[in-house]
Amino acid sequence: MRCPRCNSEGCQIITETYTSGKDYSVGKGCCGAWIFGWEGLLCGFCGEGKTTRTKNFWICPNCGHKFKA
Repeated sequence: MRCPRCNSEGCQIITETYTSGKDYSVGKGCCGAWIFGWEGLLCGFCGEGKTTRTKNFWICPNCGHKFKA
């Protein structure tokens, strides 16, 4: 693979991982505790979650240019 910026060979592929979202919702936990008691605090975990995405890129060792695979 050649770099589109400097036309150098020897580009390496890398994988980047992105995460988004929450682990726990305080508002849902408080509502659950109000309705169900102390066990209702676990309601804060309902409907929430992290999503993970990965993307692959080529990176040039000479100029550091990063471009999509």
